[in-house]
Amino acid sequence: MSSDGRLPSDSGSFSGAVLCGGTSTRMGMDKALIGEPPWAVRVARCLDDAGCEPVSFVGGDPRLAEEGWPQIPDDSPGSGPLAAVATFERFRRTPMVIAACDLPNLTPDAVRRLMDAALEAEACAVYEVDGVPQWSLIAIPSQFHGRATEVLATGSRSMKAGFGGLAHRVAAGDPSAIADIDEPAG
Repeated sequence: MSSDGRLPSDSGSFSGAVLCGGTSTRMGMDKALIGEPPWAVRVARCLDDAGCEPVSFVGGDPRLAEEGWPQIPDDSPGSGPLAAVATFERFRRTPMVIAACDLPNLTPDAVRRLMDAALEAEACAVYEVDGVPQWSLIAIPSQFHGRATEVLATGSRSMKAGFGGLAHRVAAGDPSAIADIDEPAG
């Protein structure tokens, strides 16, 4: 980080954040660290391959910083993904793609399609599956920078409260590519 608290290289068209601070209670273990490579790393690589520059982890286990991407400490651990987005907003002024760490099957194509949809619609973009928005992956154009912080100030904590009225919904081409995994396979 620079002396003003910002991360280096704000030159990319979209920056990327992998949210890693959840408690993973249904999974029973830290989802960000599952697998080899860990799920959070898979998601970071996917954002990077899709053209997000730079990519950062927000929150999570300090060992993630060893993976080569900056790690931003979550300002409000345990307060949910909207609070983690607000943390990331303090460091980035570019359009951003926010992805949960529990998207191990995410593809660069799915990320690029969402970024393109956000730019074309001049709106936040989320995938939907069977009419349900999938808030674990969202593209946020720069004109909506600060939205998460504003909504948190009202006492709301959900991504839907933060971006629901602003979101352009995109039909998921391959729902498995954006499926978040919350529980162990049984």
